[in-house]
Amino acid sequence: PLQYCVPVFVALSTFGSLNGILFTSGRLFQAAARQGHMPAVLAFVDVRASTPKPALLASCTLSLCLLGLDIIALINCLSFVLWLSIGAATAALLWLRHTEPLLHRPIKVPLVLPIAFLLCCLYLVIVPLITAPRSTGLGVLMTLSALPVYVLGNTCKHYKCVQRANRQISHCIQKCLTVVCPEYSKPDQLLDPDITR
Repeated sequence: PLQYCVPVFVALSTFGSLNGILFTSGRLFQAAARQGHMPAVLAFVDVRASTPKPALLASCTLSLCLLGLDIIALINCLSFVLWLSIGAATAALLWLRHTEPLLHRPIKVPLVLPIAFLLCCLYLVIVPLITAPRSTGLGVLMTLSALPVYVLGNTCKHYKCVQRANRQISHCIQKCLTVVCPEYSKPDQLLDPDITR
């Protein structure tokens, strides 16, 4: 009986993880776009459902591009980067708890939990460095490959031709996907020319 239950629970856990990724990945793109780290059009939301349609489509497109690669190699390359970033966020939490103890925190957990979690993250970062340095280095290179694109995008966004193209692309995406900036959620503001400025 247990041999049949375990695969079912693993499958359910996988679907739960996928559900969480579907909710967070598009919203990560949207948050980055709102902060100016990605194209502004990725911050747009659907008029009726308030979902970040362009960000979800961008996330889906990138996922489909990676689908043809060897999935095990991809997991080995990027799991190091994932745990490194999660560990850095946990270390930042501990740092802020130390340097800003009076800061208001809606959720406050006992310090032993983030410390234990940080130790687990360190283990998951250090072991691949020792056992598989090549795939770890490849994952770091894949992550750092976004840096030139980011720098190029930030230096070119001040040119008039780039701003004009950005406005035209934004209007086209607004019309095709019926999306607006989050500040403009009413249908009568859908194609307001000031939205993309």
